[in-house]
Amino acid sequence: MQELMGNAWCNALSLIFLSLTLASFCIWCVRRRVPRAMPFLCVALAIGLFMSLFHSIAQQQTEAHLSHWQNSLQEIASKESIGTANWHPIACRGHIDSGVRYRRATLVGANTDTGEIGWQTLTTLHIREIRMGGTWSAVSILAPLTVDGKLNGYFPGDSLEVFGQWRLPSRPSNPGQFDQARRYAELGYAAQAKADSESQLKRIDGTNRFRFDRYLAMISASALRAIDRYVVLEQSELTAALVLGQREQAEWRLQEELLATGTIHMLSISGMHIEMVALSLLFLGTWLRLP
Repeated sequence: MQELMGNAWCNALSLIFLSLTLASFCIWCVRRRVPRAMPFLCVALAIGLFMSLFHSIAQQQTEAHLSHWQNSLQEIASKESIGTANWHPIACRGHIDSGVRYRRATLVGANTDTGEIGWQTLTTLHIREIRMGGTWSAVSILAPLTVDGKLNGYFPGDSLEVFGQWRLPSRPSNPGQFDQARRYAELGYAAQAKADSESQLKRIDGTNRFRFDRYLAMISASALRAIDRYVVLEQSELTAALVLGQREQAEWRLQEELLATGTIHMLSISGMHIEMVALSLLFLGTWLRLP
């Protein structure tokens, strides 16, 4: 609807329908002459218009992010010869912008063609400086960072100096194929970054300890340690996926087995976490004697 009428008309009609909803409800409460369905019909139309408007704004923001991403990286890409096919060395400074997550992956050795299943740490790095030709240049880039190994003690706000590799997200090679560059634009990411081990990360001054997500990440890390300690029979990864939503911890082979048996539903849309939260609130209310 927004594509046919435009943003201004959608805003105007949304306000009109909301005004009609309020007026109809007030008249119905006072005189009981307005049909009961009228306020709900106006609300439904207003919600439809709002959703159409928000969807259009989201699409416009995605296109703007993609255009900004292409323009902002053009100069860096030309200086550093960064492309979408191969990884290129990078030295950068920034801070962790999201809580760390862990996943099982095939780690390929440096001198062999065979890999082994191991842990990788996933997070997001907000890059503030990049070293170019021996000098540090100020930038503002958000990039997902993958580090081989299971790192502990890293939280949002920690300032790091990273010596690793990066590359641009790849474009689709066939029609209808997943567009990684567009997805990165939607998330606000500019490039992919990786490090082979924790030794390529160096803590530096400037840690921001006053972040709400930092304390949430600390609670999540504490829960992960408790799961690893108390969950037996090698089911800690599945427990972390069910309770904390870290589905990356479940091996792909296990995910295939769950998919074959239909139990993958528990990891995706079962809503078990909502039941856990509701049960916890119920116990808390009972303990505090709240109605």
